[in-house]
Amino acid sequence: MKELNAAYDCIRSYLLLKDKAGIYTGPAASGYDEQIILTCPNCGTKNRIRPYTQELIIKCGKCGFNIFSDQDKTERDDWDKRILCGDGECIGVIGPDGRCNICGKSFEEARKADEHKTKSGEKEFRKGHEKSKKRKKIFYAATGIGLAVCILMAISEYSDNTPLRKLRPLHSTRETTSTSPPIIKATKKPTVLPNQVAENSIKDTLSYNSYFTKEFLKKLALDKESRVILQRNLLTLGYQIGQADGVIGKKTLAAIKQFSNDFRIKPKDNFANDLLVIINYHAIIASIHPDWRTIVKSYELSRWISQQGPKFSITIRKVLESGDPRKIITLLNYYKFDKEKPLPLALPNNGIIIQYFEKGVAPLKISTRHTNQHHYIKLVSLLYNKDILTAFIRGATTLEIEVPLGKYELRYAAGETWFGENYLFGPNTIFSKADKIFEFKQHGDKVAGYTIELYLQPHGNLRSQKISAFDF
Repeated sequence: MKELNAAYDCIRSYLLLKDKAGIYTGPAASGYDEQIILTCPNCGTKNRIRPYTQELIIKCGKCGFNIFSDQDKTERDDWDKRILCGDGECIGVIGPDGRCNICGKSFEEARKADEHKTKSGEKEFRKGHEKSKKRKKIFYAATGIGLAVCILMAISEYSDNTPLRKLRPLHSTRETTSTSPPIIKATKKPTVLPNQVAENSIKDTLSYNSYFTKEFLKKLALDKESRVILQRNLLTLGYQIGQADGVIGKKTLAAIKQFSNDFRIKPKDNFANDLLVIINYHAIIASIHPDWRTIVKSYELSRWISQQGPKFSITIRKVLESGDPRKIITLLNYYKFDKEKPLPLALPNNGIIIQYFEKGVAPLKISTRHTNQHHYIKLVSLLYNKDILTAFIRGATTLEIEVPLGKYELRYAAGETWFGENYLFGPNTIFSKADKIFEFKQHGDKVAGYTIELYLQPHGNLRSQKISAFDF
């Protein structure tokens, strides 16, 4: 701005000189549009000028030499030697008296004033920046707490009381009718995260306590077996109620009340009917993560969520909206792995890890090729939408087992470093499922089975697609 003002002063002085020469007034104005060409005596450049400019100071357009060198040089202003005011916000210049013609300060006084304003401005900027950081911290903390509350209130009717049968590896010597497929390009596992439900506050102490009486809970109309299941779920969540005997006594009522407080559940008129489902939902999570109740009460998970990227947060929201406790369990696996940073474990032996059936009859053979890529597989029943077995296959080895008749979907996780069944192969786990449905059936006295080769090969007839860890 100071340079622009200096240029403006130059133009203004030029116009004043024109005015003195009477260019725009009087008889001389008639030749205003005429032009003459003068050759610079210094560089030889031809300059196009108008006749009236001979009365002014004219410089060569190329080298700057004064074309009319015989003119009075005292009228010229040397703009390059002007001293601008030391205050960056002042447009004045230092005059002959050593002071600015605008603000009246000397150059040094103006410079010090400018430094003081600059430091004050920086200080105000730092204050504003610190306030902005504090507001962001408060916002992220509030967001994290909100997400934690959402997790606590997510409720599903999902239940799975199927007992795990004792693990026993199965080996088949039965001949198979096989298809020889290659499988699959796999990609990195997707990220995932929570569901939102508003936290409920309890204001009326008397009405609140009335929900935890024998009279109110009689609305449950549960048989003894269901009451035992409710008590077992409370024990799974870490509440001390004594034995699960099916008798709803003082300890059980106190545990139900404490459960409602811990998980921030506001009792309503249908609380008695929903209680079994709600407790079962959280007990499923606690069966895999026994510290689930502590995590909920401490807001640890919400703080971790607030530190995640926006894409992962969107996935979390979808997971919580699903209301599926199995997906919450997977979410906690991510959280625990990031927090605990577990060490790698020794690879399991080839074979079935857990099976949910008594005896298999149909042969299944799965082969792998790469020594540094191991597979953790699941066979999922389409009839019940549940796993019937999980197994581990080391790289470049083969697994032969027998499974019950039926239609199944094959899902598998692949990786190099093993961290256990909760974390599988850590953050680098690749999750996939085969596009084909495997139907094991009997034809007369023969049973049809499958041979699956889990590696890419020319002309293979089996394809796969990547899936989320939450869908595994």
